[in-house]
Amino acid sequence: MLKTLFASAAFAALAVAGVQAQTQPVDPATPPAVAPMDGVTPAPLAPAADPMAPAADPLAPEGFTTVELSTISTDQLIGTNLVNHNDETIATVGDVLITDNNEVEGVVATFGGVLGFGANKVLLEPDEVQVLQDSTGALIVRTNLTPESIENRPVYEG
Repeated sequence: MLKTLFASAAFAALAVAGVQAQTQPVDPATPPAVAPMDGVTPAPLAPAADPMAPAADPLAPEGFTTVELSTISTDQLIGTNLVNHNDETIATVGDVLITDNNEVEGVVATFGGVLGFGANKVLLEPDEVQVLQDSTGALIVRTNLTPESIENRPVYEG
């Protein structure tokens, strides 16, 4: 009896969820239709610009926007390619150092080695890197540094 009651309740919940899933969500970017009062149909309103959207960077590659380093999680950054302005991969992000105040203190660049063995690590300052994101959310980290200047930095032991 109890099994039948639970099975009936589960079926009812699934049926209600199916009906709710079929309703059309309201898009807040689409303005509501307005009936014309004088017979002239008004032009649709343009969606307002998102003040939180990243600003277009004229130096960013086409399809990419600049993102503040502090707004990206360390999990997203670690393993991301570090590229120069010629889009050549010169290192990868091995780690991100965060202060007690949750501010980015530095970015650890990893380069050389084979399959992670024998790789060198150096510390880059936050202002030496630029995080770029495309429309799919893919990230790249770009720097003005050359591979030689990175290789000549002191090894990071952290």
